[in-house]
Amino acid sequence: MREVFFKLRIGAIEGAYRGISGDLVLLREASLPDRCIVCATPANGNIHRAKFEPLHDPAWHVPFFYDILYWVFGTRYIVDFSFCSICTSGNFDIQPVWFSKKVGVLRGASNTFMKLLPSVPPELSADLDGSWRQRALRSLLR
Repeated sequence: MREVFFKLRIGAIEGAYRGISGDLVLLREASLPDRCIVCATPANGNIHRAKFEPLHDPAWHVPFFYDILYWVFGTRYIVDFSFCSICTSGNFDIQPVWFSKKVGVLRGASNTFMKLLPSVPPELSADLDGSWRQRALRSLLR
């Protein structure tokens, strides 16, 4: 299984945006403030590593065969988030909307944290719009 890391840096906000529907949009080279993604209080360098796997368990598959294919060709996305000493791993309700090799879109960050981020720029917004099929077709045509 291939692992794609989104190692977020701490510092000035770069490559991290607030999406139109309130989603957290992260580029792989993003940097975020040292704030807890759950409650937006100072994180003091604490890191929570979250692992996201795209849904790979359709109801129609033969479990063993499909699981082997997913293990060989599948992708796991790993994202490091800052969190404060009060919030525990059980407080994290960050859910993936979709991932690509360059961009991750997640849901569940606190509104207070999201207010710290700039809105998605128009040139990136065009790449985020549409269904997964439309996004895949656009990436293939480039």
